Amino acid sequence: MTALPRRQGLARFLERLRALLNLNDPGWGRDAGAGQSSGGARGGNGSGGAEQGDAAPPPPPPPPMPPRPPAGPQGGPRGGQQQPPDLSELMGDLNRKLSKLLGSQGGRRPPGGPRGGMPGGFKPPSISGGLVSLVAVVLLGLWLASGFFVVQEGHNAVILRFGKYQSTVPAGLRYRLPSPIGSHEIVDMRIQPLAVGSNNMLSATGLNEHAMLTKDENIVEVRFNVQYRITNAENWKFNAQNPQGALVSAAETAVREVIGDMTMDEALANRRAEIAPGVREIMQEIVDRYRLGVTVVAINMQDSGVLPPESVRAAFDDVLRADQERERAKNDAEAYANRIIPRAVGEAARIKEEAQGYRLRVMAESEGDAARFSAVLGAYRQAPAVTRERMYLETMEEIYKKSSKVLLDGGDGGNNLVYLPLDKLMEQSAAAAVRSHAAAAEGTASAEAASAPAAPSASYAPAAPQGTRRPSRESR
Repeated sequence: MTALPRRQGLARFLERLRALLNLNDPGWGRDAGAGQSSGGARGGNGSGGAEQGDAAPPPPPPPPMPPRPPAGPQGGPRGGQQQPPDLSELMGDLNRKLSKLLGSQGGRRPPGGPRGGMPGGFKPPSISGGLVSLVAVVLLGLWLASGFFVVQEGHNAVILRFGKYQSTVPAGLRYRLPSPIGSHEIVDMRIQPLAVGSNNMLSATGLNEHAMLTKDENIVEVRFNVQYRITNAENWKFNAQNPQGALVSAAETAVREVIGDMTMDEALANRRAEIAPGVREIMQEIVDRYRLGVTVVAINMQDSGVLPPESVRAAFDDVLRADQERERAKNDAEAYANRIIPRAVGEAARIKEEAQGYRLRVMAESEGDAARFSAVLGAYRQAPAVTRERMYLETMEEIYKKSSKVLLDGGDGGNNLVYLPLDKLMEQSAAAAVRSHAAAAEGTASAEAASAPAAPSASYAPAAPQGTRRPSRESR
């Protein structure tokens, strides 16, 4: 027995909802009075009669609307076509009807009375209920489409759902649930610079923020920047509240540890090249320990890297310039030594070789002369006269070999004897012919090359008197 009243109540509720959301109601978007006065026409159907029998007495009807002009042949007012209701007024009427339905039971149309419309029972053009569904579907599609996003090359995107990490996606066209359900954050995975330290002066010490203490308790200023690359976007976003600040702190800790292990002279000159590799190694250990998802690529020293404090920088610059000048002079001297020493060594070796060759040659000549003298001495002991004559002839032959003139002394009153060295004359004539042919072949017109040299003149010597004998060497 109790199920039937429940079904009837549900049916009445659905019918009331259908009547409120009916887009064919011409009172939508007009005014409240017209909408309320249009409920009497529903009393003609069966369902409307059932509502009237069970519902409370209706409130007094509102004042009637002024009569509309009669419809024309096309269903519109005379003199023109009927204008459709405004969309904003339709939505406002829908909100009022929904509030009446959900807030109280007095929001339904009063039963009975003519339904709002034109005289003669004319029904205005209706708006299909599928339009609302279409608008809802379009809005839903736009909301879902807002989840598409593009990740640029060299970047990754961290996808969140209700603020919780879900996944990391690389570059390309990606999708996540629309807001406020899902969201994403872009992370740059390329190499990025990070400046460490600043020029801010500390009031307590009067030094810059990048001033550091060395092993020998001196102060130096270190300026550098860090080049890093994010390798894990999840760790970079969620393992540190301020990853940039954590990276700066790690860099400062690393450089203080490296500088604290050096003296001032080492940091400024001798071991300056060891600072950057040491800082990079220690900094990488720190960021790995904190799981920041970062790889330290390089440490670049700025403004000469390590500098003394401003108050004593001029004195240190003078010392450094002196050291540099000393190193330059030392390098020049080493270069000169490297250039001169090999040359001197080669020259000394050449002189030694020449001396050794001269020594061997002189010794060989001396030994040969001694052997020849010993041989001549033996021959002279056996035949002194013959040996002297032979030695004399050999000597004269050696002397006259290169001479073109020979003078013979025949003594007083002797006749002159003409002596012609035919062998020398023939040799000179042959040499002149060879020179003339060579000059003609070369096309030179030189008179010196074209003319043959004059033949040597004969030497006139007094002839020995007939019957006289040439004196021997011994007689001379």
